[in-house]
Amino acid sequence: MKNFRILLLLCAIVFIGGTFSSCKKYEDGPKISLLSVKNRISRDWTLTNLTKNGENQNIEGYNQFFSFAKSGSYNQTVTVQTVWGPLTASETGDWKFSADKKNVILTKTGETTSNSYKILELRKSQMKVSYQENGDEYTRTFQSK
Repeated sequence: MKNFRILLLLCAIVFIGGTFSSCKKYEDGPKISLLSVKNRISRDWTLTNLTKNGENQNIEGYNQFFSFAKSGSYNQTVTVQTVWGPLTASETGDWKFSADKKNVILTKTGETTSNSYKILELRKSQMKVSYQENGDEYTRTFQSK
């Protein structure tokens, strides 16, 4: 009877281990998270890194902030430092996940077209997304406030 319990425990460990090893949804994301995907994205984000075709871009003087609400709305503010002073642009809209939750889709208020961003990493403190624009691939990394 004792051997049966040990065998049962080993089978449970193998089953659970195999289940968790396949839980990784995003390329650079955590294998498992206690927070839902919606809870992880619903916060304020600041751009910390930008790459174009794999090469780091200088973002000094360029600030991008996103705020995703659990209700499905978002706010984005971009500030660029120029010789005339800072220029700021803001937009609002709605966000949602794709059916497989591997992309976040943004629809700007008043527009019918959407932009889709592939989620590479989504943690409570960091988010990394990629997208294609004019034949180039961009990756943006954000830190939560």
